Amino acid sequence: MVAEAVDRVEGKIVGSSRRVRGRRSAGARVGLQPAGRFGGSRWAEMQPCRRARYSGFMQPPFFSSLRPDRASGASQRSMVLARRGAIATSQPLASDAGLAVLRDGGNAIDAAIAAVAVLGVVEPYNTGIGGDCFALVWSAGEQRLFGFNGSGRSPRAASADSVRGPTTGEMPAQGVDTVTVPGAVDAWCRLLDRFGSRSLADVLAPAIELAREGFAVSEVVAHEWNLVVAFDFLRNRAARECFAPGGEAPRLGSVVRFPDLARSLSLLADGGRDVFYRGELAEQMLDMLRAEGGVFTAEDFATAAGQWVDPISLDYRGYELCELPPNTQGISALIALGILRHLDTGIWSPGSVETTHLLIEAVKLALADRDAHVADPHTMQTTVEALLDDAELRRLAARIDPRRAASTVEARVRPGS
Repeated sequence: MVAEAVDRVEGKIVGSSRRVRGRRSAGARVGLQPAGRFGGSRWAEMQPCRRARYSGFMQPPFFSSLRPDRASGASQRSMVLARRGAIATSQPLASDAGLAVLRDGGNAIDAAIAAVAVLGVVEPYNTGIGGDCFALVWSAGEQRLFGFNGSGRSPRAASADSVRGPTTGEMPAQGVDTVTVPGAVDAWCRLLDRFGSRSLADVLAPAIELAREGFAVSEVVAHEWNLVVAFDFLRNRAARECFAPGGEAPRLGSVVRFPDLARSLSLLADGGRDVFYRGELAEQMLDMLRAEGGVFTAEDFATAAGQWVDPISLDYRGYELCELPPNTQGISALIALGILRHLDTGIWSPGSVETTHLLIEAVKLALADRDAHVADPHTMQTTVEALLDDAELRRLAARIDPRRAASTVEARVRPGS
């Protein structure tokens, strides 16, 4: 999700739904470019005289929706052009909610939280108040980049040995032992307190209305929702009754309502984060988790809190790229780019087989390091500085064969040791 407010707005949000830059402001305005009128076959069907009339200023590739190279995988949508800001999410209803906040004078932080709250309603299988939140926040007033890690913790009574499979020795992929205390609500509240200009109740209002009154299921959501049901991800009765009544996912165009979610969001809007971590909503979550065999306690919820962290960065050919530090996997992107910095990718075109091969091999090495070394900072056996050491990254780049894919990839042995 991307939200950006510019010109009179002091701050902006960039990146995915969990990468944010923002600062309180008044008078933010946003404009979105509508889809092109003459995309695809419609352009070919126009009368010759009309084609001539438009040909002087509507030629590919200036208008992306008219690009003829559909095989490239490039987006065929029109570009979004705006003077004062923009917002983009995976769902139009979420983008609309964020845009409305900006038009009403809210800033990018307000808009981002309004939009992601709506995503938790219209794409409930992807995100929601039961999830986590990560943010990179640029404060224009302070000229400083802030990081917030809103990842939840495991219950204190849990241990690695207690949750590993008795036969496989591996961490489970599903079930109550994969659940952590939700960090999203705490993050939203902390971000609003520091950078927002609207109340929690204000930014949750669009999500509450959609959950209560209902929304029409769009085609991508219908497809993905059906996959969730088909792959049996809804493992308990409450989840199935809520998200797949009758054993089926909602179909395209059907209207879905979540009255219980609307009530939970309303309680959160009225009572703030305490109702979620210490009050009625915490009690409901604890009851459900214990019924599923979880070992959570009220203290686990009451003491939950995200952290302000210092972002980590790497220079890539003149651009400073910033990520959140571990326990997030953002460092993986920096490792991959640090490797690519030592490879001559410029001799091939960006979409060539040769360039794509180098990108894939660099990412494979970075993810191997992630799996071996990235964890909670207080348990890591190496450091961020060691993982991003330029000499180490040069040695990793030398391991890449420009003509052959590696069949196996081994992580470095404790960099910096």
